Amino acid sequence: MPYVVTAECILCGACVSGCESNAITEGETQSHIDVNLCIECGTCEANCPVQAIYYAEESKTANPQDAVPADLKMPEESKPTPDP
Repeated sequence: MPYVVTAECILCGACVSGCESNAITEGETQSHIDVNLCIECGTCEANCPVQAIYYAEESKTANPQDAVPADLKMPEESKPTPDP
């Protein structure tokens, strides 16, 4: 999900009215972005008066094991080997 609405949202409607792709709707407590409709133009982020919307980059880690600190990884020689 590229753009995220945080709990700081004050439901002012600035992001909804400025969204060209109609990807944003107002919920009970904050606005929500439909990732299937969002074209990632950034207008919502620019229009938000309280900076409650930000761009969240997807993880650049291809292998989830790369995100584990080295001291928590199992040493190669300790890993179980599959049965032949």
